[in-house]
Amino acid sequence: MAFIADDLRVVEDALRTLAMGKRVTEMRFSDRVMRYESVTLNDLLKLRDQVKAEIAAQRPRQTRMVRVFHAGKGM
Repeated sequence: MAFIADDLRVVEDALRTLAMGKRVTEMRFSDRVMRYESVTLNDLLKLRDQVKAEIAAQRPRQTRMVRVFHAGKGM
């Protein structure tokens, strides 16, 4: 499953809902629905980490180039 940034928001909303003491039974992503009989905080944390990892893997790596120039004049 390829996740997108909106999917991360769905998981984080489910984490907040569960933290408030409410029961989380389903999460609606952009292209699918995940239903749970019961879900724990650890399950959602693992899912959040997986979503973050997949999103990070989709981004192109950025390289940074730093150029340092020296005029060659001393004090």
